Amino acid sequence: MAKVKIVDIKVGPDRFRKDFQDIEGLAQSISEHGLILPIVVDENMVLIDGERRLKACKLNKMEEVVVS
Repeated sequence: MAKVKIVDIKVGPDRFRKDFQDIEGLAQSISEHGLILPIVVDENMVLIDGERRLKACKLNKMEEVVVS
């Protein structure tokens, strides 16, 4: 696992999730407890898993996140 800048993570146009359900609640949980599960990216920093977590981290104005 490594810490990377959020701006370096690329979200592809073919993502299928459209409803992010209570993103504010997740953002609050992350600010209180931290990011429990890392965001998953490939070797090119393209998002594989964790778009909802990524959006919540952006709401929290975080600059870096842990990825695997």
